[in-house]
Amino acid sequence: MPLILLIPLIFVVAGTSAIARADEPIRDLAELHTACRDAELPGRRKLYAVEVPQARFEPYYEEDGALVLDTRRNFRVLRGTAEIFASNLEPIAFVANARRADELARRGRSLRVGFFLGFDESHRRPCLIRSAVSVTMVRADLAFVELLDAEGEVVAREDTDRLRAWQDDLERDGIPGQGPRAAVLHPSSVRGGTLPEPYVRALSTEALRNRLSACARQRNETGDAQVVAVLQVGADGSVAQVEVELSSARSQAVEACVVDALRSARFAPGAPTRLRAPVHLTQ
Repeated sequence: MPLILLIPLIFVVAGTSAIARADEPIRDLAELHTACRDAELPGRRKLYAVEVPQARFEPYYEEDGALVLDTRRNFRVLRGTAEIFASNLEPIAFVANARRADELARRGRSLRVGFFLGFDESHRRPCLIRSAVSVTMVRADLAFVELLDAEGEVVAREDTDRLRAWQDDLERDGIPGQGPRAAVLHPSSVRGGTLPEPYVRALSTEALRNRLSACARQRNETGDAQVVAVLQVGADGSVAQVEVELSSARSQAVEACVVDALRSARFAPGAPTRLRAPVHLTQ
């Protein structure tokens, strides 16, 4: 059995349903037809998701190191009114050893497939639209695949490079201005749960963005970077401590600059709290 070429992996999520949803769910044929027509318009591609009611697997081979989905037949979706298939006919698989593959095969009941329309080849029509009495065919540029158990919980997930590129563009476009710049994107509570809006506003002020953008201008590298910091906010609203948790900046000076900028943030007085601030730096 030859080795299977997997969808490029970004991350695998197992045993959790707490995944931020950025996709637009397709629930019926009319919504799918609307998505197909929207794909013929210029602009950023939208991320869609559709439920596949049954997960079918190929036999597991140890040398593959993956549980491969059976894609010899198109995915029949929306109560049989449409079929989707991978635009490049790439194999779809979940990275797994033999034990993990057996667990996924036993627990996996259905799929959630995330996809773009016209992401790779915008000049080609991605859909063959037919009436409800026939079957609409969709050539999908795969973004992610989630394996769901009988309760609808996510037990495994694979993402593609398309999704990473799309998310990178969203992050970059979410920072006002041009040239080297930076901002805190998607802050969260260290303890989990939604961060109260006043904390989010305090981390999105123009003054803080300007200080962080000065850090971005110190970088000598092209491309984007991220510095994830944990802030300890005191009862008086001042930042008592900042620690770098993760960084791809490859510069201690840039990291120190980000720490100093975050230390200048001011919050409304209240109970002490710890929050996580992902700082995105772009060129």
